[in-house]
Amino acid sequence: MPPNADGLVDILIPVYWLLPLEDADETAERSRTIQHIAAHEAVHASIHHIGDEPFDLHHREKFGHASMNFISMASEQIEEHLAEYLGSKVTGREVAQSASNVESSIEAWQETLATELPVIPEDDPDYFQRGMLVTFNALHIL
Repeated sequence: MPPNADGLVDILIPVYWLLPLEDADETAERSRTIQHIAAHEAVHASIHHIGDEPFDLHHREKFGHASMNFISMASEQIEEHLAEYLGSKVTGREVAQSASNVESSIEAWQETLATELPVIPEDDPDYFQRGMLVTFNALHIL
């Protein structure tokens, strides 16, 4: 996300989001979604360009590998929550989570673990590292 000469960063969205819809309510909702995503992604761009991160990982080099990965995962999650919170504050749009959304997230997390962990050969020298990355990625999905 390098800024251009004016210091601006482009946030890309699928072009089909800009195509007209027949239903005015759907068009209005999509417009609110695009505004929310732009505000949300602007938080990520801002954090990236000021060189900040929620847990200052660059100051934690003395931590062990597993701790660093855990802190990195937590940092990503906190940044996502911050971006969502600030994006909602800017646009006034709040995304409600239904029980079915949460259930779907848990099922996707379980499916990822069930399919990706068993395919890592136990005699792989990077077994632990690969397993940890699969687990962290699955947690990111959740």
